Formats: sequence, structure tokens, C-alpha cells
Amino acid sequence: MPKTRNFGSTLILSALVLLGFLPVLATIGRMIVRFGDVGAPADLVADSSRFFAMPTVVIMHVIGGCLFTLIGALQFSSGLRRGPWHRISGRVMVVAGLLAGVSSLALTQFYPPLPSDGPFLYWFRWAAGLGLVWSLAVGFRMARNRRFDQHRANMTRAYALGLGPSTQMLIGIPWVLVAGQPDPVTSDLLLGASWAINLAVAQWTLHRRSPGPGLARVST
Repeated sequence: MPKTRNFGSTLILSALVLLGFLPVLATIGRMIVRFGDVGAPADLVADSSRFFAMPTVVIMHVIGGCLFTLIGALQFSSGLRRGPWHRISGRVMVVAGLLAGVSSLALTQFYPPLPSDGPFLYWFRWAAGLGLVWSLAVGFRMARNRRFDQHRANMTRAYALGLGPSTQMLIGIPWVLVAGQPDPVTSDLLLGASWAINLAVAQWTLHRRSPGPGLARVST
């Protein structure tokens, strides 16, 4: 049984790491479209080119997001949670997550929308970005106050929101392949559903692992 449990934990951890790297592939694709002579459609070139209007914010978002999702996945390893690694990497994760969250809000506010963007996407992105920043801030404060149950809950929700772009790719690509390009409203709802699904999974995980009242202040 322990071997089976360890194998399952390793499999989940590997899946989370790979899931976090999906947006990196999208970023590489945008760079190829922008700088490579690949004969991409004009609308795809326009979509990629707008991200280079303010490259500093994009770089902050990509680096912060990659570090956040990678370190966030490793936080689920029970072996790595022992010793000082968890505290040190957790601080790096908070900084990276704040960098990703704040830059996402800047991208939402100042980058021009695409014709394919619907009426809800702006608000979905603001809600996700603010939720990420808020959860990280509260989670860090709860750790300082040794309220590890609340720390764990808030950091898990923050990680779920940070994985939103990955889930959007997992939902959006099959949708396009099966049903074609969605209209703006449907596209917005699919993107919003990705964050909602991640939060629902996070809440379900927290409910399953919720300690009893007497263990509320015990760190794992």
C-alpha cells in the first residue's frame, strides 16, 4: 500500500508540473508566430504582436507564472515539506505569484482587447487576478500567525487560480477541434469555467484533507 500511495503521489506531482508548463508552450508558440516566417494568419500575428507592446510586463508575467506553478506543484510533495525548504520556497512562491497576479491585472487593464474577446472576459480576469493576489497575501499572513490550516487553504486556492491558463488550454483546444472556434460569449464562458473548475477541485481537495478542530494549528 505505501508503494502504491507513493506512486500515486509522484504521478499527481508530475501531472501538476506538466500542467504548469502548458502556458510556456503557448508563449513559445507566440514567439515563433511573432518572429518566425511561418505564414501564420493575420489575426494570429496580431494576437501575438500585441504582447510585445509592453514586453517588460509580459516577461514579468511569464517568469512569475512559471516559478509560481512549478514551486506550487512541489509544495504538494510531503517529502519536500519537511525542513526549511518549504518555508524558503514558499516565500519565493508568494513573490512569484504576486508578480504573476499584478502583471496579469496590468495586462488586462492596459492591453487592447481582441475582437474575439467577449463582454465577460475583462471581469473574469480581474476576479482571477485579484483572487490570486488576495489569497497569497492572506495565506502568507496566516503562516506568520501559525494558522497553518488557513495558510494551506489560501495557498491551495491561489495555486488553483494560477493554473487557470493551463486548464483553459485543456478545455479550449479540444473545443476548437470538435466544435470549431467559439463565439466571443462562449469563449469567455469557457475561460471563466476553467478558473471555476480549478477552484472547485481545490475546495474538494481541502475538504478531503480537512483536519479535525484539534489539529487546526498543526503544520504539515
